[in-house]
Amino acid sequence: MDVRIAITDDHPMVRDGLAAMLQAAGGITITAKYASGNALLAGLKTDVPDVLLLDMHLPDMHGREIVKALRKQFPGLKIIIVTSTESVFLVKAMLDAGARAYLLKTAGQDQLSDAIRQVMAGEVVLSPEVKELLLKNALKQKSNLAYNEELTEREIRILELIAEELTSPEIAEQLHLSQRTIENYRLGLMQKLGAKNMAGLVKKAILMGIIR
Repeated sequence: MDVRIAITDDHPMVRDGLAAMLQAAGGITITAKYASGNALLAGLKTDVPDVLLLDMHLPDMHGREIVKALRKQFPGLKIIIVTSTESVFLVKAMLDAGARAYLLKTAGQDQLSDAIRQVMAGEVVLSPEVKELLLKNALKQKSNLAYNEELTEREIRILELIAEELTSPEIAEQLHLSQRTIENYRLGLMQKLGAKNMAGLVKKAILMGIIR
């Protein structure tokens, strides 16, 4: 029986390319292609595939938020992150949230097909480049963000809004929080990421792949 797969990415070329690659490999049925997190969540109400290929950076939701929600609603769904972002922080965040694989978009047909077979067998899969990244990080025993200081969904959202150049009052209004609370979040984020100012905070968040 074919493995049923859905693809979520905000770039049509990526969605269509992945679909074509997998269909050419055989043994796979593409059930749906989605361009946003909300479209994905709506679609899964009527049709849940075996495997979901998911880009982390969607226009309406962050990947970790989606993965956590899907793991609660559809615990049997196998989620494979397919991204161009190499980040120790995000690899750990996605796996902790419940993803079963973390692949780069440079992966070829064989690597992607093998990953699907492995996650269907209950394994966790990392692309070779990601394994090397984690190994180097472990050997250096350095990380830009301590794992015991993982960012919350609220902190990630505030980072995104800071990157969009919203002021504290504007962020407070959008998130229905007080301005003082937003300022406290800003200070906490600077401490966690080791930034000296807002420009440095946004730069580090982008370099770490937390936002784009």
